[in-house]
Amino acid sequence: MRMVTSEEAHAITAGTAYEVWASSESDQCRLRAKDTAEGVILYTTDGSARLHNVNGPAEVHFVSGEVRDVRYCRNGLTHREDGPALMRFRTGGEAERAEWLREGKYDVSAGPSRMTWDAAGAVVGDFLCGYDRHGFLDRPIEAGPASVSWSADGSVGSIELYDHRPGKQRAETYTFDGSGGLTGHSGRHAPGKERVEELLAQAEQVRQLMSLRELEVGQTRGVAYSL
Repeated sequence: MRMVTSEEAHAITAGTAYEVWASSESDQCRLRAKDTAEGVILYTTDGSARLHNVNGPAEVHFVSGEVRDVRYCRNGLTHREDGPALMRFRTGGEAERAEWLREGKYDVSAGPSRMTWDAAGAVVGDFLCGYDRHGFLDRPIEAGPASVSWSADGSVGSIELYDHRPGKQRAETYTFDGSGGLTGHSGRHAPGKERVEELLAQAEQVRQLMSLRELEVGQTRGVAYSL
């Protein structure tokens, strides 16, 4: 690993949404850059050398001139209040993963705290709890699924329930065909027709929340940042 000069950093970000971000500094943030085997990482730190930026991302990872990972931090903790705090992109700029955290903890207050997309367009929404990089699926059973996956055609692929509350522990998985028919399950009892319909209705509620999350992802991709 080697440190990258400011001229190199500016050349890497030229013409991207991070050009202004890489060519400005504030009293609270200082831009740093390093060259690694996986690409170039630009990051901002506060006076205590913690990842920090209140006006934009605190870390941006470039691979072959394209943005691969973006991370927002405040006082060393992964944190963002108006969108995903962590994002990963594929070659070409399509979103692969987005995660919502506040003060280092996964945030499920407005929907799933993690969304992932595969290259074909299938999407998964997860209600992760816990701390950055150490999240686990957990959601009160009465609130709905802890994870839902959709196929590229928009049909529900699977629904997972995880409730870790003492005395109420549940772990169940349901899989579906393209028309909403149940093809498999794991849990205490085989679900009846009404239960399957309830699960699919809950999955649709999750999808509506994810639509709002996707708007935040789109806004994150289109903003030019400065310190």
